[in-house]
Amino acid sequence: MSSHPFAPHKSLTFIASLFLLFTALPAFAQYGHPGVTVDPTPLVQAKRPRQPALQSSASRPPVTRKTTSLVTPPRPPAPITTKTGDGTEVVINRPVTDPPVRPNAPNPSPGVTPKAGQDMIPVTDQTSAEARPLSPYEAVLAQAEMSDDANDPKAAAELYRKALDLKPDSGDAHWGLADALYAQHNYDAAIKQYEAALVAGINEAGFDNNFANALFRSGTVANRERSIGLYQQAIQKDAHSSDSFAGLANALRVQHKLSEARQTAERAVQLKPDSALAHSVLGRVLADQKDFPNAIGEANKAISLAKREAFAWINLGGIHYLQGELMEALKAYLTARSLDPDWALPYNNLGNTWMAMGRPPDAARNFLEAIKREPNSPTLYNNLGGAYAAQGKFGEAVPAFKRGAELDPGSAFPHANLGGIFADQRRLPEALAEFTRAIELDQVNPKYHTALGDVYKLMGKKKESQAAYKRAQELLKGK
Repeated sequence: MSSHPFAPHKSLTFIASLFLLFTALPAFAQYGHPGVTVDPTPLVQAKRPRQPALQSSASRPPVTRKTTSLVTPPRPPAPITTKTGDGTEVVINRPVTDPPVRPNAPNPSPGVTPKAGQDMIPVTDQTSAEARPLSPYEAVLAQAEMSDDANDPKAAAELYRKALDLKPDSGDAHWGLADALYAQHNYDAAIKQYEAALVAGINEAGFDNNFANALFRSGTVANRERSIGLYQQAIQKDAHSSDSFAGLANALRVQHKLSEARQTAERAVQLKPDSALAHSVLGRVLADQKDFPNAIGEANKAISLAKREAFAWINLGGIHYLQGELMEALKAYLTARSLDPDWALPYNNLGNTWMAMGRPPDAARNFLEAIKREPNSPTLYNNLGGAYAAQGKFGEAVPAFKRGAELDPGSAFPHANLGGIFADQRRLPEALAEFTRAIELDQVNPKYHTALGDVYKLMGKKKESQAAYKRAQELLKGK
């Protein structure tokens, strides 16, 4: 009997252990378990530009806004997410080194009185200072921006919604709401708002970067593929954006385009040598290329630049995980969790590590904690299903895998795992349907074809079984 769990076998008694493995950690590792090979990396949101003071009437001469309490320098980007060394997704709160000090706003010009329900904003034209009232829409938008600057995304989101009630076609309000939703890890809702902002005419490099971050962070196969084009578009508009290069490198990495990913990550570091994000992504690319000494060096560099940021520790843990240094990975993930206990990723990566250490009950507890924080992540449900299956709790594993499939219709993983459970339970028609669907989504995975052949064999369909085995062997030989 072959030692490979997915090779054809003469004895059908093997099938039970085969499909148990399909749902346990070894199967995940072979499939490219999201917590191992598709780990997220910190993605940095660009600051949405503040708009100049809008004109109170069409005939009013152009004015430019001074930097006042209503117009602020960039704030720290909203928390961002990616995946780590053991295959997770990440969120970042990047601190500003020297927080800008807002100058006092100049006094309004004498004799200028706001209308009822309007605020005053200091503005100047080219010849003289003049204060004018804001429209209700402008006043709400300004308040939303102030909530943004105070890092209060919930309050900002409510205010951006009020601005959209007043001006439904406002690209700025849609973009602002999208960023606020992203900061709350509500990626699907954020994507809808980015789409609306795009329709409203927003066309800036920072917008493309942020939209790409949300697509990547959503975790679905289709959205991650789409994010690549948006990162490239952002770079075309701003060839000096280190964060966009880092985001693109990470997206290429999870597509296994490692050579291109490495070049892109190195460019991110060149553009911004003090970027913890750039060093983190480069470290993960190097780890995927098995260059672990240099990968650890980049990860440690990121930590030196952002020691209090959870994402830096997540990525260090991921590199240790890939080397099989599970205790070191565990320590790094626990540090990340202590730094950001509201972030799902540290819990997910802890769960992956407990699985690798043969402790699926501990893994399941951590996956459940992660789901509480990010309830729409397909990766988390797939991981939870694997932890339940490893304990033989198939009644709990099946709903978890089905939820993962619902959240990411383009992923083969949950279907293959469901197929394994159904085959183990001798629910052969259902197993056949799930493995067939997995192959439709990932036609070049030889393990799926081998498993399909085993199901056909159990069903007494010798011709179909032999064809599936043959295709698996062709794929193993690179045909």
